[in-house]
Amino acid sequence: MALADTLDQAARKGDEAAVRQLLAEGVRPDQATAYGWLPLHFASFNGHQRVARLLLEAAPDTALAVDDYGWTPLHHLGYRGDIEVLKLLLLAAPAAATVLDAKKWAPIHHAAYRSNAASVQLLLEAAPEVAFALDDFGRTPLHLVLLYANHRMTEQVVETARCLLRAAPARSTAEAGWLVGRLGKDQRKRLRAAALSLVRAQHSSAVLPAELSGHILALCLLDA
Repeated sequence: MALADTLDQAARKGDEAAVRQLLAEGVRPDQATAYGWLPLHFASFNGHQRVARLLLEAAPDTALAVDDYGWTPLHHLGYRGDIEVLKLLLLAAPAAATVLDAKKWAPIHHAAYRSNAASVQLLLEAAPEVAFALDDFGRTPLHLVLLYANHRMTEQVVETARCLLRAAPARSTAEAGWLVGRLGKDQRKRLRAAALSLVRAQHSSAVLPAELSGHILALCLLDA
């Protein structure tokens, strides 16, 4: 077995001592497998924080390396949801939060699809501009949360949607209609009541900015 393969295996297993030794022997951490994975991809996918730190110290640029699907290590972390390693990668390469893969998914799309609420929040803080990035099918991270919600509504799904809604200014009429069409009966009632209240308020005072109105309506869908 080649030493590069051995480093991949050690990173996958989280064998910190073996990774240290192989790096000291001069094994390069920027050598990819046949499908584009580096040792950092293996360490990130499997949630090995200490090994990921060692690999980043040895080759900081690997934080932005992409595999054959266009996934950086941060894409894998969005999918897997390991918060501590995700924090480490964001600190090493904040720009990784904006990288789009072959489907035009940023790491936040993967986190949203998996309803990893804590990951979504960290990625929003790192790159708020990708909150409404469209993939190849014109879907935002919020769309992906709702697709998952069609199968099963859990607290994680609700919390992930809440994170994204808090980041939402006024959106297009088409996207608003798409979202409202997937709300539950009670949420639709709350939204309608809030909208009517806003209309009444604006008849008796200056017109509210569209962004503020959007935030108010979004908050009406959330549990306090």
